[in-house]
Amino acid sequence: MSSHDYTFTDYWSIDSKQDFVWAALERYQDWSSWWGGLEKVEMLDEYIGVGTRFRCTWRGAAWYKLRLTLTITQYNHGKEITFDSEGDLVGQGDFKLYRHDRMAKMTINWHVRTVKWWMNVFGPLLRPVFIMNHAKIMNAGERGLQQYIGGQSHEKV
Repeated sequence: MSSHDYTFTDYWSIDSKQDFVWAALERYQDWSSWWGGLEKVEMLDEYIGVGTRFRCTWRGAAWYKLRLTLTITQYNHGKEITFDSEGDLVGQGDFKLYRHDRMAKMTINWHVRTVKWWMNVFGPLLRPVFIMNHAKIMNAGERGLQQYIGGQSHEKV
């Protein structure tokens, strides 16, 4: 693995029914309202399924922005999405939603390579910053999704 490659695995626990979490994830137009670090998201297609593309702009705790286009490559409604990433990070990811101990749980895997010239040149030095930034964005996403769903009029389990 080169200094340009990153592999992340994150685990989210949301105190809600699995179908409520899935419904929130399908409301892409709301993502930036609850996911700290996500400045903008735009769906480039008219449906959610295999082939759907999302253009996202991220800014975390660090000074830089990342612009990505995510394309869904596998779609199992209510359970799993696999996607490819293009733009400032190239690679693949997936998330799996499941139920455990009366909670909706998500496992999110992300395997990417940096392509911005400065990220590659300074990657060996800035790698801890990139990893910290990823962790902060993912933690903000988990907290934000919990608050977003908690603010809906859904019955909790």
